[in-house]
Amino acid sequence: MSRREFFIKVWNTLISIWKKWIRRILLFGIIFLCIKFIFNAITKNGSERVVVIFAFVIGLVILSGHFMKIFFNSFTKKLNSILPEYIKIWLRILNKTLNYINPVIFGIIIYHFWNENSIKTVIILSLLLVNKIGEIIKEEKLATT
Repeated sequence: MSRREFFIKVWNTLISIWKKWIRRILLFGIIFLCIKFIFNAITKNGSERVVVIFAFVIGLVILSGHFMKIFFNSFTKKLNSILPEYIKIWLRILNKTLNYINPVIFGIIIYHFWNENSIKTVIILSLLLVNKIGEIIKEEKLATT
């Protein structure tokens, strides 16, 4: 077995482990941290409580939508082919609006977790924020060309 064949075999193994296990573990970890955050935000009193809960609920909805988009991409393509054109227009408008609000909500959540001294959560959400900003930049580059 040559080095190239060995590298390809290892790479394919790592990709299959990512798809089968690590992605699911990260998803469940993020959901667990979101539930923990909601519990802490509700139980502690403070003036930022309402704003944090509101921002977090919006962020959780956007994050859930992001993961739903990843997992059910083929389903959305089939659904888009069935929907009438006027509904597709409203969905595009909603999608673009959520794309621009999403980094702000992630930033609010990261700031809150930073104040809570939860470094792991800040790192995970920062990676998601960078990923989302990268997607927006790619969409804008495609739209301008």
